Amino acid sequence: MWYARVKIWSEVQNKWIWKALSTGVTDQNEAKVLADEMEKVSRMGKSMTSGTMDLDRFKHLIESILATAGVKVERGEDWPSIQDHVNTYMEKIKGKVTENTLRTYVTIKNDFCSWLNDQEAEHARMDWFTPSRADAYYSFALSKVSPKSAKERIKFVSRIYDDAVKLKGYPVNPCDAVSLIKNNGKSNKLERLPFTLKEVKTILKYLDGLGTNAAKDWKRAIYLALMSGCRLGDAVTMTSDNIGDGAIEYVQAKTHKSIKCPMVVEEWRDEIEAIEGSICPTLHENYLTRKNAHLSSEFTKIVTDSGIKQSYQHFESSGRKVARKTFHSLRHTLRSSIVASGGSDAQADLILGHSPGQGRQYTHSEEENMKQVLKLALGDA
Repeated sequence: MWYARVKIWSEVQNKWIWKALSTGVTDQNEAKVLADEMEKVSRMGKSMTSGTMDLDRFKHLIESILATAGVKVERGEDWPSIQDHVNTYMEKIKGKVTENTLRTYVTIKNDFCSWLNDQEAEHARMDWFTPSRADAYYSFALSKVSPKSAKERIKFVSRIYDDAVKLKGYPVNPCDAVSLIKNNGKSNKLERLPFTLKEVKTILKYLDGLGTNAAKDWKRAIYLALMSGCRLGDAVTMTSDNIGDGAIEYVQAKTHKSIKCPMVVEEWRDEIEAIEGSICPTLHENYLTRKNAHLSSEFTKIVTDSGIKQSYQHFESSGRKVARKTFHSLRHTLRSSIVASGGSDAQADLILGHSPGQGRQYTHSEEENMKQVLKLALGDA
């Protein structure tokens, strides 16, 4: 009986293994003819060069021989294109994940599709993305982003192929063969540094000098971040509906915790309370079209252009150099200022949304206490 050796993924052994599959050919002469034909295919493949290789012709020739021998062949033309299935998957998860998660997925999807275009595979069908190409995409991601972000990217693609395996009968998820980098005791997390209040004033003064609408929005975003500890995405999506009774009240997109912080810097409060609608309209529009990563990079450039000395963290696994003073550092600034001015860690947790008890309702006395803590923390702002 003539056999074909194929490589398949073993769920039991959790690795790729070679397995012999019977062609069903029992006649010795028939098996010899089939073997001779496969030998011709092998010689044809060896003689091909990058300039003469016709992969479609080669593939169909092999498929025809195997089909003649009774070996089941999954034909690539039966599968949708990768990008079509990605778009179908994105439509399916809308409404099932949070808006913040969906924005993250859109960013990763755009990154993956851009990589496909670079590989001249923008119209490739799903079977083009083999285990080796899944590994190549993961390596590409590692060269561009942190190991944690690279892991998120390959896991997103893996979910797309899991969906195809489950609903469309796709044979195997190629991402299952990718070996993810382990931590090995080394931190893969960016260790941010806080700004001093003096540095914050320097940045605000620099933005004042620019005088553009975007610069005005960045100033307001900084006001919001320093008075409430909000993250970049929360700051640029706030509207006048989040402002009332001298306080900022919002739900964190990341943790879904309800936060309410009194605005203790009078000049900043007056400017924000006078706004109707979006507090940072230009940044909000950019956030919806160009996403959070772009805005974060823009703010990091503002820090450097304002004359603030930047510090960087190097990631050995990817060779990347990442700025440690970012918009998120303003949260660290607020926490450091609270503790330095005599506030407790518990009070800092409460203000920044790090405390347990999601959606906790604050009493009037708690709000007054928070106001005093923040006044002490931001007294020099």
